[in-house]
Amino acid sequence: MVLLNPVWQGGGDLNTLEGANELENLYLQQVKYSETHVLRNNRSGKRVENQIQGYTILRGQLHETLSLLRTEEPIRLFTIGGGCDADLASILYMNESCGETLSLLWLDAHGDLNAPEESNTELFYGMVARAALGGCPKMTDDIGARLLKPSQYTLIGGRDLDAPEKRFISNNNIRILSEKCDAAELTDALKNVKNLYIHLDLDVLDPKYCSYTPVPVENGMAPANLLKLLKELRSRCNVIGFGLFEYIPCGEKKNLMQELINYGLSVAKDK
Repeated sequence: MVLLNPVWQGGGDLNTLEGANELENLYLQQVKYSETHVLRNNRSGKRVENQIQGYTILRGQLHETLSLLRTEEPIRLFTIGGGCDADLASILYMNESCGETLSLLWLDAHGDLNAPEESNTELFYGMVARAALGGCPKMTDDIGARLLKPSQYTLIGGRDLDAPEKRFISNNNIRILSEKCDAAELTDALKNVKNLYIHLDLDVLDPKYCSYTPVPVENGMAPANLLKLLKELRSRCNVIGFGLFEYIPCGEKKNLMQELINYGLSVAKDK
């Protein structure tokens, strides 16, 4: 299944909604996909509840997307956002389907591991991985989803981490690999993985290669290295899900984006 989920309120940046729309228009014209519908503008999008901006809207969108996935029951999934929080429903659904055999690989310059009470911005896109791990109960407590354990989460490329995130990583023995890791190192770390979901935030890439993302961070990964890692993972692991997030419009097709879209489509179509 291919899911277009242009949720943007978690980062409060309409550019990520426009980015999802551009990906749809440039790359999905010949693709069958399902789409969630999100509000473009809303007065309550910045209203803070439970220490999260736009809490009510985000929670409603999470419920609706999870309901869609539970109805469609995809075995393999390619999710296109939107902000990183657009991946939460997909991750929880796949974990629900696979149980503890699922491993989540988080390719991101940021860990997205802040609990609401630890966040300086109150923006949910910095909390989404923590929410998947049970650290945001107000968002997930009544949706009936199986939450992940810290042992299921691996971060690669995280080089802009807040102090609370570093403490959480240390206290929970979370695997974290450098953006310079090679395929052998990564696959060794994931050698016992049965089912793999890959979350990709474009800011894992160095901005000199990818400037079309809202929160770029220097000293990131080169596209060739990223693509090599992704292909190696497909050859060694059962990749059942791929999510692509934090794209902002650049006005034209890019070879890199086409390759990433093709990768996601191939994951979704695998038998």
